[in-house]
Amino acid sequence: MPNRHFALRLAAVAIVFVCVATPLAHATNVTVIYKTGRTITGELIQQKADSIVVRIAGIDTPISRDVIREMRVERPVEEVYRQRAARLAPNDIAERMELAKWVFNKRAYKLCVEACADILRVRPNHSDAKTLQDAANAWLAHEAKVAKDKAARQGHSSESPPPRPKRTRTDRLTDKDINWIRLLEYDFVDRQKPRVEVPVDVVNELFAKHGDNPLVPKGLAARRSLLRKQGFEKLDLLFKVQDRDLWGRAVVRGDPVGLRTFRIRFNRTYVVNYCGSAGCHGQTGGAGGLALLRDDINGDATVYTNFYLLNTAESKNGYLIDRSSPHRSLLLQYGLPRVLAASPHPKVAGWSANPALQRGDRSPTYQGLVDWISRDLYAPMPRYHDVIRYKSPAKSASPPPPPDGDEPAAGSDDGPRRPDPATDPPTDDAAPARPEPPPAPG
Repeated sequence: MPNRHFALRLAAVAIVFVCVATPLAHATNVTVIYKTGRTITGELIQQKADSIVVRIAGIDTPISRDVIREMRVERPVEEVYRQRAARLAPNDIAERMELAKWVFNKRAYKLCVEACADILRVRPNHSDAKTLQDAANAWLAHEAKVAKDKAARQGHSSESPPPRPKRTRTDRLTDKDINWIRLLEYDFVDRQKPRVEVPVDVVNELFAKHGDNPLVPKGLAARRSLLRKQGFEKLDLLFKVQDRDLWGRAVVRGDPVGLRTFRIRFNRTYVVNYCGSAGCHGQTGGAGGLALLRDDINGDATVYTNFYLLNTAESKNGYLIDRSSPHRSLLLQYGLPRVLAASPHPKVAGWSANPALQRGDRSPTYQGLVDWISRDLYAPMPRYHDVIRYKSPAKSASPPPPPDGDEPAAGSDDGPRRPDPATDPPTDDAAPARPEPPPAPG
């Protein structure tokens, strides 16, 4: 009998594995409750014997079944919509508008059009309902075009598809560029600050060139003491003396805190998987001239190039990363639902219908980005263009401007001027600026 029970259990596991090892034909909304009590909601994309894949804010996230306490399958969106709509009075505009936004965020655009039509029948001039209905119709047209193009491609499947453009290593920052960013973002009070190497010849040249500077040690004993100090202490002195030729020859062996946080928390999950998706800013010649790197995702060249592009991209609406006012950063604003954003993402094909920051400023990612910009990055931004001569390959593609004309372009000269610490007085809420290098000669 025990052998029979074991065989039945083994057969059941095999059946489950065969049935669920492939992606689901129709994604189902689920709520996953971890054993720790944490709860997440998303689309169930795939099930396997030992794990599931849930799409959260457009990012496919694998979850081991060992950490799951319970998985609740939500009712179909249309069923919930019909039930909620039936309970609402025709003139309950506020609740009907919330329902329309809910189905829009669930990507049920036909239901959103229907919900907005119900509102407009009662209040024909309701501007929010008109805007939302137009957006839903635009997405329906986009989805229809995508389906038509896919059918056309399948009809010509015998033809070889055109090769996809591949990035070369010249499309990213060099090791020297990376070291410049590490130097400019170095945080001397960080407990985990990376090791710094300052060559002896640099220190000796400091003595020779700036011996009359009151900050430079005098006398043989004091100078020998400086040579014995740690690298970050020597770098601090080089910054204070303001000789870029000297401190630019120091080498930082690791990520400063701002880059460390960016690499671990945001580059892969938010920047690459959301902003850098293939239909948005992920391909050469990406939307608005901003093309983020997606290959070798944890390599230094990829991490630092994406960081540099985000910090130097700007538009008429502001900066992707606004160090003086983190909440205004377009990196955050463009991840919010349009109805919650102070600067909504332009209405362009390919932008996600399921924004990453659906909970607005209550989203953990939103607050994490604000904390990263305000705590880990210097304000104002260091003058990268003084020392880095990088040109994004996307700029040479000269893409057409988006409909709203407010998509950021990397290194654009058409947007607002970024404050220059050498000429602009600091604002009251700005963090203290570090010593800045002098402008590049010529």
